[in-house]
Amino acid sequence: MRGRKPGRGRNDQNTGSADDEWTALATYIYHDRLRSRHEGLFFDAKVQVTWRRRFTVTPVKAHWRAADLVNRAIEAEAPSMSVRRVSAAEHRLAAALAATFPCVHEGLEVVAVSVDLAVDEATERSAKSFERQLHDMELDELARRQAKARADFIRSEVLRDPANARIYALASSSDAEGRLGDLGQVERLLDELRWWDPESRWITTARLFQTFAERLSDTQQRDLLLVLRQGLVALGDQREVEQFDVLHHTSPPQRDSPTHR
Repeated sequence: MRGRKPGRGRNDQNTGSADDEWTALATYIYHDRLRSRHEGLFFDAKVQVTWRRRFTVTPVKAHWRAADLVNRAIEAEAPSMSVRRVSAAEHRLAAALAATFPCVHEGLEVVAVSVDLAVDEATERSAKSFERQLHDMELDELARRQAKARADFIRSEVLRDPANARIYALASSSDAEGRLGDLGQVERLLDELRWWDPESRWITTARLFQTFAERLSDTQQRDLLLVLRQGLVALGDQREVEQFDVLHHTSPPQRDSPTHR
């Protein structure tokens, strides 16, 4: 640190102009409350500033300039620090201040700054409560993301077709090998998988048919359903016809009842 050379006074003619002269080092201590990264929670700070001024700068002006320089450096760092980690906050603040000072500005030199931090019990309790709430929120958000991912997987993969649903049920079972059954059941499951393959003939036909039906008017779609129903009546069984009627609200054509004379 540079200070005044011993034996030289303000009016010493051998030292040049007064603008080149510095006062002796002075130390100023003040207390402040610093914002932390937790909304509404503050550090209690004891700030010690060592500084000196040129003789041409008044003590009052030098005092306010020093306070302004130091406060700006501290307030740039404190809002990112946690009141739950006071020691870490002090070390971090000390490193930031050491990188800033000494600093010469408008006839003032701030030589060194030290800050002691503390928090009261009420602040400590509030910080703990804040961290618990934040932790609970993070857990809730994680659970929501996991639930959404599972729902998306079930919707896109498991419920894509009955065969996939059966495989998923088997894979989720602790006794999947035992539930799979004999060789005949395995072959039936493989046949079902081939049937529901997206590139299989009938799945492709169903997609083409759906695309075609969507272009039709409501009346044309109704006529198409009646044609399909006639095919079921001719080639299917009564249960399939009944299921078709329930699904599409179709019914057989009504015949005129005989008139009685």
